[in-house]
Order: sequence, then C-alpha cells, then structure tokens
Amino acid sequence: MGKLAERLADPSRSGVYRIRTTEAIEEAAGLNGYRLLRLDGKSIPSAFPEVVLFEKADAALLAALKRHAMDARERGECFFAALVDPEEKAALAPLYNDKRS
Repeated sequence: MGKLAERLADPSRSGVYRIRTTEAIEEAAGLNGYRLLRLDGKSIPSAFPEVVLFEKADAALLAALKRHAMDARERGECFFAALVDPEEKAALAPLYNDKRS
C-alpha cells in the first residue's frame, strides 16, 4: 500500500487512470489525508478534491478531469481521477498494478 500512497503524493503523476477496485486507492488517499469524491457521471463539479472515483463518464466529464489533472501537474499539486473498470476495457493507463503476486 505504501507505493500507491507514494504515487498519489507525486504531483508529476497527476492524471486520469483506470482501476479494477476501489479499496487500495481509498486506503492510499486516506493515508495521504486526501479528500475523495465519487462522481455519478451526470454532472461536473465546480471543484475537485485530490482524488475522484467514477464509474462512467461522458466526453465532457473525461475532458474536464484530464484538463484538471494537467493543470494540477503544472501547479505542482496532486490530482488523481480513477475510472472503476473491473474488466479493464477503458483506454486509460492503470493507476497501479494490482495483479502482482
């Protein structure tokens, strides 16, 4: 779990990723003292916390998340959005490798 918490603390890695389950990122966010928001995919909030979880997104929401991640990186801030994608179908990079044995 320490490695994921370290990754979430690195502003250069801010971005939009996919994850298979939420448990690890919820724990890592808590270890870092980050706020976490679960989006329903129906609206774009005016402000984002450090970690956002979502299960579906239209093009506008995905673009807003990517733009916010890029802006956060440029400001040296951490922002991670993670699509919950158990079947790994989304064209997003995985946030971490949970298949290691």
